[in-house]
Amino acid sequence: MRSMTGYGRAQANFGSRKITCEIRTINSKQLDLYGRVPEEYKILDNDFRSRMSEVLIRGKIEYTFSVEKTGKKNVLLDEEAVEGYVTELRYLSKKMSLSLEILPMAVKLSTLPNLRTGAREISSSEKKAVFSVFEKALKAVDTTRSNEGLALRNDLLLHVKTIENILRKKIIPLDKNRIPALRERLNSKLQEIISNVSIDRVRFEQEMFFYIEKFDITEEITRLKQHCEFFRVTCKDLSTGKKLGFIAQEMGREINTIGSKSNDVFMQQAVVEMKDCLEKIKEQLSNIL
Repeated sequence: MRSMTGYGRAQANFGSRKITCEIRTINSKQLDLYGRVPEEYKILDNDFRSRMSEVLIRGKIEYTFSVEKTGKKNVLLDEEAVEGYVTELRYLSKKMSLSLEILPMAVKLSTLPNLRTGAREISSSEKKAVFSVFEKALKAVDTTRSNEGLALRNDLLLHVKTIENILRKKIIPLDKNRIPALRERLNSKLQEIISNVSIDRVRFEQEMFFYIEKFDITEEITRLKQHCEFFRVTCKDLSTGKKLGFIAQEMGREINTIGSKSNDVFMQQAVVEMKDCLEKIKEQLSNIL
């Protein structure tokens, strides 16, 4: 089991550049990828996305790359851009009869991102370094997701155990005496009404049986026990969020039926406690992959 919430960060040096990658993930019903990648790494973006879809599967995922110069020089010169600006500046200087310091101005212009002619082409060795940083960040975020998933699983199992305890310690003991008490109460009320009237006892017993059967929760208790056990077993899988959601729906259906059939104030109070636990389970399931 893994959570959809996680964070990973990695960085490495390549020549005079420091490459950093950060990946953040939060809840989402589907895979939503949002990336900020330097222009020179745009060519690798499809590979980044494909790899994240394989590993992270689902969630809102934000990933960023940054490149920082680590040497004394603060910029990378684009020689072709410098040559182009030198040519243009010489032409303008001659045309307008202006005296210009051509080389410093050309160098300055070539380093402005919005004026550069195109992205710097990266070498195969730099691509390898970028992917290495990316894979480390991806592994880190997947590890945090797994750790968070373990904590969520423990919390879910605790709530399931609470539901089972309520069922065993409150619902079942109350149910043992509920039907006999209901039968006795019905008999007593009926005797008051028909004390002076003759009735068919066999027919009366049949009608009472059908009436009391509507309040029987034996099957609901059995199914709820089975759903709780199935939930516990399913929690052992890695990608279980949707499946656990379906099981929780079935648990809720049985709990609601027990409440509607109980006709007992103490049993209904116990049902409210189980519903509270189930609601907490559903809240946690929204963050499970």
